[in-house]
Amino acid sequence: MGLLTCATCGCAITAERKKGKYVYYHCTGFHGSCDNVYIREERLADLLGSVVAPVQMTEEVAQDIAAALRESDAHEDRHRQQTVCQLDQGRRDLTNRLDRGYDDVVGGRISEVLDHEIARMGDGTAGRRVRDGAD
Repeated sequence: MGLLTCATCGCAITAERKKGKYVYYHCTGFHGSCDNVYIREERLADLLGSVVAPVQMTEEVAQDIAAALRESDAHEDRHRQQTVCQLDQGRRDLTNRLDRGYDDVVGGRISEVLDHEIARMGDGTAGRRVRDGAD
C-alpha cells in the first residue's frame, strides 16, 4: 500500500507529470473508475506540511537520538573488529598446522598413506572410510 491513498475508493495515489514540468497527484483507479479529482503537487505539499509541522522534537531529544546512534555504531565496529581478529587468528592457526604437517611429511614422520588419508579429510571421505573399515 502506498503512502497516500484515495479518500473515495482507497486505491493508491500516484504522481503524473504534465507538460514536462507540472506534477499532479491522482487516484490510480485500480478498483474501477473513481470520481476523485487530481491535486497539484504544491497544494499536496501544503496539506502534508500542515500535518507534519506539529510533529517536532526538542534539541535535547535529537541529541539523545544522535548519541544513541553513535554508540550503536561504535558497538557494531567493536564487534566487527573482534570477529575479524578471531577469524584471522583461526587462519593463522590453520596455516601453522598445515606448515607443521608439511614439515612432518617432508621429514618422513608421516607416511605417504596417512598423508593421502589426511588429504581426503577435506572431501569428507576419510572419517567414513575409517569407520567402515575400508582400506
